[in-house]
Amino acid sequence: MNETINEYLMKAKQEMKRVDHIYWVSLKYTRTVDVIRNAIERMLNVLFFAVDCFLAYAVKQGKIDSIPATPIQKAELAKSILSEADKSELVEGVDFYLFLRKLLKAPFSREDEYRKTVRMIVDLEGKYVSVDLEELANYYAKVKAFLSAIEDVVKCEEVL
Repeated sequence: MNETINEYLMKAKQEMKRVDHIYWVSLKYTRTVDVIRNAIERMLNVLFFAVDCFLAYAVKQGKIDSIPATPIQKAELAKSILSEADKSELVEGVDFYLFLRKLLKAPFSREDEYRKTVRMIVDLEGKYVSVDLEELANYYAKVKAFLSAIEDVVKCEEVL
């Protein structure tokens, strides 16, 4: 974990470029659940690096001593720091990160592949979640907004 805040931010932005390409190009030509899952995996990577970036910033600010090893512990620590600082929109982003982790690990089925209405149906703890292109667009917007918010927090020099 010797990476700096800027390195984490750069990695998150590079992953966001990959998400952009999958969302705007790959899905246009290949309407499959595999592409949807790949887009969600890349979004998860963006959120992972953004959380790491925030935690590195918190270490630099003296809020925490070290960054935990597991992604769940990182997310929970980030949530606790952000709730103390009254940053509820960022707490929602961390919750969304945890939701995407569960979404990718849960069993899923495919519907209407190769059509405009392609859909991934996920059995998430007894609830069925349908991820179609419209829902993926919502996910994309949330990830983009979270990355932008984290970048704003890290770039400004005020202490949380």
